[in-house]
Amino acid sequence: MKPSTLSALLVLFLAGCASDTPPPKYVDVKDQGAIAGTGIESQDLVAATDKMVLKILETPQLQSSKGEPPTIGLLPVENRTRFAIDKEIFNTRIKALLNEKSNGKVRFVARDRMDAIKKEKEMKEKGEVTSGKRLKPYGVDYFLTGTLSGLSTSTKEGKSDYMLFTFRLINAETSEEIWEGMHELKKEGVEDAVYR
Repeated sequence: MKPSTLSALLVLFLAGCASDTPPPKYVDVKDQGAIAGTGIESQDLVAATDKMVLKILETPQLQSSKGEPPTIGLLPVENRTRFAIDKEIFNTRIKALLNEKSNGKVRFVARDRMDAIKKEKEMKEKGEVTSGKRLKPYGVDYFLTGTLSGLSTSTKEGKSDYMLFTFRLINAETSEEIWEGMHELKKEGVEDAVYR
């Protein structure tokens, strides 16, 4: 086969592989994209967590704390909606925003990393690695937890989903709920989307 014929076949092959599909584009996380359903989407997550963070920072117990900032531990978010979503993304975003915006008024414990912390402490005690002051892990002053609830309707005309997101700060000593905030939304659509 001649090189020119081979080149022509390669061009035809590559042209056949080309697609009319437009490339992905960036969309602001606060805006609804062109691909949407009635479930929880980025703009819902952003609106809810932004609101929760502002309200948590206004909590009198956090505003008036003197000396050591209060320590917050995260409890799992409970998903009672019909949507299979990564529910922990709510806690993750709230924690990151609080760390960013609180100017040191709160701190968090990394209980999900306790195995690594214990191993590090053991190595320090054995002299295998350098050791500073011997400190115990921080205890928790407050727990942050949330619930995602939903009410769904489906008819031949389409689907409707109402969702209520509630978050609470709970005193770890007394079980008193020192703060609770909520965010609600309702969406209607003809087709349902698949959420992952």
